[in-house]
Amino acid sequence: MAYQFILEDLAGRALSDLPGATGKSFARAMLGMSTGSVTVPIWHEQADFMLGGDALLHVSDTSVYPHLDIFRGRLITAEENAGDGKDTIKASFADGFWTLMKRLCGKSTTGFSQGTASSMVAATAIIQSLINATIAEGPAGIRLGSITASPATAYTGPHFYKKIGELIAELSAVLDGPDWRVDPIATTATSNPALCDYCELVAAPALGSYLPDHPFEFGDGRLNVKSYNRVVSNEGVGNAFYSLPSGFPDAGNGAVVTATDASSKAARGLLEDVVPTDLTVDTLRQQLVNLHIAVRANPRQTFTFKPVNDLSGDRLPRLRSDYDVGDVIPFRAAFTRAGGQYGVLDKRVDILARIFQVEVTVDEEGVGQPEFTISPSN
Repeated sequence: MAYQFILEDLAGRALSDLPGATGKSFARAMLGMSTGSVTVPIWHEQADFMLGGDALLHVSDTSVYPHLDIFRGRLITAEENAGDGKDTIKASFADGFWTLMKRLCGKSTTGFSQGTASSMVAATAIIQSLINATIAEGPAGIRLGSITASPATAYTGPHFYKKIGELIAELSAVLDGPDWRVDPIATTATSNPALCDYCELVAAPALGSYLPDHPFEFGDGRLNVKSYNRVVSNEGVGNAFYSLPSGFPDAGNGAVVTATDASSKAARGLLEDVVPTDLTVDTLRQQLVNLHIAVRANPRQTFTFKPVNDLSGDRLPRLRSDYDVGDVIPFRAAFTRAGGQYGVLDKRVDILARIFQVEVTVDEEGVGQPEFTISPSN
C-alpha cells in the first residue's frame, strides 16, 4: 500500500505534499483518537507554517482509485530540534476527537442532563446531542456522521463544565455501551471561512463486520503475516470491583456498587480494585463495574502483528476498503516443531480477533507497513 501525506491549513486548502519529510506514520483507532506524525528538516518550506500551530495533515491511500482518505487531523504539537545532526521539526496530529476534549457541556447552573431514571434514552442519542451541542457553539472540525440507535439506554447528569469527549468515552465504557470512531471526510466549509470540517464521528451498538474471507495467517495458508507478538498480562486482572458514589462517605449521592466473578476468585484468590469514574448514575456505575469484570476477570491477551506488505494486493487486504478497525478477522499462526515430523505444522494460534488499532509506518517512497493490534473476540 502507498500513502500520500499532504499538509493543509485549517480551511482545508492543500499547501504541500511535504517533499523531504521522514518519520511519517499514522494510527487509526476505535474508541480512541486516531493520530498522525511527520518530520521535516528545519529548512523545509513549510517549517514555519507548522510551527505556527494551525495546520491539518491529510493522509490518503494512493494505491487505489479514486484515492481513499485514511486520516485527517489537526496539528497538536510541533517540536524543533537542532544540533547533534538532527535539525528537524517533528509534528504530531490528532483527529477531531481532540477538539471534543477541549469543549465543555453543562455551562450553566442546571448543567447537562439527558434522560431520567424512569425514562432513559439511547446512549447513542446522548452522543448525538453532545455533538450537536458542540457544533452549535461553533465549528469544531468534527461533525456528526452515521449514528445507529443503540439498544443500550442510560440517563446521565447533571454534569457541570464537563469535557464532551470525556462524557462520550464514559458512555461507551460500560458493558453494553456503543462503539464509536472518527472517520476522515472531504473538507467541508463551515460558518467560519478559516475553519473546515475534516472528520465525522460515527457510532453504533457495534462497529465492524465479521470478515471470514480475510484471514491473516503466519507460517501457513495465505502467508500474509511476517511477524507477530502475543502478550498475556495479569496486570489488570481483578475479580471484585467497586464504584464509590460522589462524595463518599460523607454525601448521600448513591450506593457503593460492586461486581464479582466467583470462578476467577476460586482460581486466583481475591483481587480487588476501585473503578474511578465521574458517573453519577448508579445504573451506569453498575454497568461500568460489570464491564470491568467481563474484561478483567481473566488474563488479557493482546496480539500485534505485521502483515506482508504486498503492493500487488493479491495477499494483503486494504485498510478502510477491505477491512477497518472494529472488524473481526481470523488470525492463525503455525510452526514446524523443532525435531517434529517434516511437513507437520504445530497450530499455535487459531482465533477470531477484533481489530482495535492499525498503525502504519510510511517510508520515504510512500510505502506503508501496517501493524495491527487485535484481541480475541468474545
